[in-house]
Amino acid sequence: MSTRLKVAVECVVDVRNTTGESPLWSERDAALYWVDIPEGRIFRWQPETGDRRTWQLPTAVGSIGLRERGGLVAAMRTGFHLFDLETEALTFLCRPEPEVATNRLNDGKVSPEGRFWAGTMDERAEKEPIGNLYRLDADYRCTRMAGGVKVSNGLAWSPDGLTMYHSDSRGTAIFRYDYDPETGAASDRRLFASFEKLRGYPDGATVDAETGPVRFPLDLRLYRRYADLTRWEAFVHTHFPDRPLPITKTDRARLHKEADLPTGVLDFSSWFR
Repeated sequence: MSTRLKVAVECVVDVRNTTGESPLWSERDAALYWVDIPEGRIFRWQPETGDRRTWQLPTAVGSIGLRERGGLVAAMRTGFHLFDLETEALTFLCRPEPEVATNRLNDGKVSPEGRFWAGTMDERAEKEPIGNLYRLDADYRCTRMAGGVKVSNGLAWSPDGLTMYHSDSRGTAIFRYDYDPETGAASDRRLFASFEKLRGYPDGATVDAETGPVRFPLDLRLYRRYADLTRWEAFVHTHFPDRPLPITKTDRARLHKEADLPTGVLDFSSWFR
């Protein structure tokens, strides 16, 4: 049965990002981290104290992940890096596509068992399906896991860790994979949802653990500089009603606090091991 989402939002940090992305909640730091992609900045905000800090990186940063040993793992234009928040040291790991000048790393996320996943996107105005999805293991080995996307985006895992979701924003599709937490293998890719006949593109995603065994992926999608929250039922592919968010310019986004969402939507981030 379809139900309308109740979403109450208020602006808590007016950061004036160019493209704010990759929000991560760190329970250890009691802080929210995120990035401003084209400006190459990492932000941290601690709600209890109101403290804010910004780190400047030398180039665009598509996404970040929390590290178990402290600091961050970052998917940057120049490849995968480790970033020390105290010393600001940036350690290069690898660049998965040095031969593709029009691609850069985009959205990424740490899987529940501790691997960092990030994909590439075609930065040209007329995009081609030349993007790929990569897995970075704890030993820093980088493996190409999927391809044929225009803008890799929206990674999420089911609460049991056995299903992975992956979006192609400009390909207007969300894919679903069988996932093996032991090996990090993602297999049997199939279409989970298509936005071809709907307005907007699938962007960032998370999973809602509401209603027992039924899992609802939750996705924030952008359309003509406006934002909607949309919900899809995981097993019967039902599209629940959209909820507009009060963001009128996605290139000057503000950070908002969400309330009255179903339990499990604002999940804690995993640690990159």
